[in-house]
Amino acid sequence: MAQAGYCSECKTNVWLTADGRCPAAHGAACIANVYKAPDSQVAPTSPAVPAAPRTSATDVRWEYRVLVCKKKVLKGNVVPSEAVEEELNQLGGEGWELVSAFPTSAAASGLYGATTEIVCVVKRRLA
Repeated sequence: MAQAGYCSECKTNVWLTADGRCPAAHGAACIANVYKAPDSQVAPTSPAVPAAPRTSATDVRWEYRVLVCKKKVLKGNVVPSEAVEEELNQLGGEGWELVSAFPTSAAASGLYGATTEIVCVVKRRLA
């Protein structure tokens, strides 16, 4: 039977060489969750081996997006939550997570202190 495991350097499940290394020659110290797999199996599968825990915050990378709801979406001092909710739900379905939302005002609009737009910041993990 062949052996497979999770390589923390390659960040994926790999077949192991006879000396316990991954095909990219990362040492046995980088290999976790080693298991025996039938020789007929084409490649190790993710469900068989859980991902190794992340070792530091720098292992996680994010991309960010800013969504601005302009005055035309706002109705007086009332935010039409359905429109914002619909957009956020769509983004959530694409893997985005709301990080922050805040109102802004612009003196140039002549509406001192009135909300002229709402800014939403969303993020999702990079693959």
